[in-house]
Amino acid sequence: MKPRLFLLLKLLFCLLLLALFQEVLVAGYRLLLEVIGSLLSVAKIEDFACGEACSLRLIVYLSFVIVTPKINWARRALMLVIGLSVFVAIDLAGIYLWPASLPLEPVGEETFVQFVYGLVWNLFRDLLLPLLLWVVICDRHLGLFFPDADIAAELRDDDRFSEG
Repeated sequence: MKPRLFLLLKLLFCLLLLALFQEVLVAGYRLLLEVIGSLLSVAKIEDFACGEACSLRLIVYLSFVIVTPKINWARRALMLVIGLSVFVAIDLAGIYLWPASLPLEPVGEETFVQFVYGLVWNLFRDLLLPLLLWVVICDRHLGLFFPDADIAAELRDDDRFSEG
């Protein structure tokens, strides 16, 4: 089997497996938001609806972190901490800046422009942000943008990327 196909199959399997534990992920993420929000005294976290939006973002990012080849578990843990920090910062900023921005009931009839805007926003927030975050963190290790460059030699010579 080709390595790229195998990687895609692993990613699909991991996405499906993590989707089974969606409620646990949402509960853990909500607890993390409550603890950090109470430490920072940002806003009322109780009103924050962390449902499918948070879980989809977490599932996509966790899947990318788990199936990334050639990276040890310490670096994966660091990737996880960086990703969760970015997601928590975005959500806490959203709670602080727009505490009542999402009504529970639709106010009126949704227009086509509002539908497209919501679709694009959800695409960027829930799918593209985890992908871009993963690409930025893993590019030097995987050689995604420069596959012909001798990245392994560069990493060996640089002390920051030495095996630890």
